[in-house]
Amino acid sequence: DAEMDKKREEEKAELEKQRAEAEAAEEQEKSAAEEAEQEFLKLDIFGADDVNDVAGGIPLFKEFQNEDWTLMQLVFELNLLVHAFTHDVADPERPGVHVDHMNFYYKKYFGKDLRPKDFGVETMKELVDLIGSKVLYFTSNDVLASQLDGEYESPAIFPKLIEAARRHRRLRMDLGEEGAALKLSVAAGGRGADTGGNGGGGGKAWQKGGGSYGASTPLKFGKGSHPYGGGKKGGGKGWGGRRG
Repeated sequence: DAEMDKKREEEKAELEKQRAEAEAAEEQEKSAAEEAEQEFLKLDIFGADDVNDVAGGIPLFKEFQNEDWTLMQLVFELNLLVHAFTHDVADPERPGVHVDHMNFYYKKYFGKDLRPKDFGVETMKELVDLIGSKVLYFTSNDVLASQLDGEYESPAIFPKLIEAARRHRRLRMDLGEEGAALKLSVAAGGRGADTGGNGGGGGKAWQKGGGSYGASTPLKFGKGSHPYGGGKKGGGKGWGGRRG
């Protein structure tokens, strides 16, 4: 009996030890998660080296919702449109896409319409303003322009831009500013982006190129093919920049 009692005591002690170790591990994990969350909130977005792990395994896009992925796709496409048009047309008299012709060329390159109302705004200029950071803007001649290069080593700039815009928008909403929230329609939210679901980091289609975020089909501009008139032939192999 004494030996059995001793054995039970040893088993009890071992169970208590395991329980204490599990509780300590859980507390440590909770503390690490809270620390990572604080790092995420204080993050220097544009200084992040790895958008897939910016703080304790947290991806930069962990708070992205469907509208954020959709907006990121739009930024990518409009930047591509700016540089692809300049390369394909190769005419100093046509420095870029005029605001009045954005939908025409957008549809030529991406095979779908660009409707500001799908994004809850009325004009192309308001649509570009949704992106924030003035990375895309209109010149004094109302030509779409981009501060981003046509070639880049990594597409990480795109989730960084959208996270910065999301945080600014969130701040405006917290301050009670009317109209700060995005009002994307179903049509805008289903524009072909591989969103990977709502929030929680979403998919990683933006990393790979191809598909929704890949290169546009190069164009050949011939007579009557665009609203500027005759035009030059371009395209061929396309503009050929690195796409991450």
